[in-house]
Amino acid sequence: GLPEGSRGIFVGGGGSVRVSRLIGASRGNPGQALALLRHLVELDLIRYAGSAWVLPAELPEHELPKDLADAQRARIARLPATALRLARSLALHRGALSIRGCLQLVPGVPEETVHASLSTLTGSEFIVRADDGYRFAQESSRALFVGGLADAALRPLMRALASALMITHERVFS
Repeated sequence: GLPEGSRGIFVGGGGSVRVSRLIGASRGNPGQALALLRHLVELDLIRYAGSAWVLPAELPEHELPKDLADAQRARIARLPATALRLARSLALHRGALSIRGCLQLVPGVPEETVHASLSTLTGSEFIVRADDGYRFAQESSRALFVGGLADAALRPLMRALASALMITHERVFS
């Protein structure tokens, strides 16, 4: 967790309860604490004004995620439709997929839109650029994109992934 003296850096006076809840939700993991803070910044509940981070006097209970997965689900829900579809198809594949393969994951979508979606997903830190393409940054994030999807929703994603793999590995399938 954060040392007692460092709490004032983030919230100033009277905010120890909020920081304690944040530390509790992150289970003391600094990376998860940063992800939860990012969620609150994206919701504009925490803002940088002048030369200081500003928090509201009260954070509504429903705005605070219970844990990192809850914050990530909220971030996923805010993704544009094409980026979400691209990420869900990519989430079905363990490992990296080339740009050529990524273009196949969302058939009928213009190439520049796919590139913009990849930028959105890398900017959101859900996926990372690897030497051989794009892959999920965290296994836990990958699972959140497809967890709970019905078979009917998974089938077109699987077909798109199969097509992408066949095109990117055509020497294996020829």
